[in-house]
Amino acid sequence: MPEHCKRNGFSDVALIVPNENEAQTLLNEAHGPDDPAALADRLKDFFDLRRVVITLGAAGVYVLDGGRSIHLPAMEVKVIHTGGGGDCFTGVLAFGLHHGADLLDAARFGALCSGRAVSLPGTFPS
Repeated sequence: MPEHCKRNGFSDVALIVPNENEAQTLLNEAHGPDDPAALADRLKDFFDLRRVVITLGAAGVYVLDGGRSIHLPAMEVKVIHTGGGGDCFTGVLAFGLHHGADLLDAARFGALCSGRAVSLPGTFPS
């Protein structure tokens, strides 16, 4: 059984990007349907974070950046293969942040690219 995360256990973390299930696991909660805004607030409060991004699969992504929050819907695409969609989002989010984009713009870019990624067959090998 995994060790429970400690309150304020991510004091050196600037941003966390889990999916819904990962967020609930970090909070030691059962997996199940949840309101993304409430889930992001619980992560922010429990770990004393300023920025939280929760990926929601076909429902898009929820971004919390200080006092600003927004739900970004996923692109409407014909989904062929979902493997790698979250990895694509997170990689593009990091790329955008590295190149000076704010969190919301980087998340928009990530959502756009991950939408494209899931509309293609398979993933690229490591």
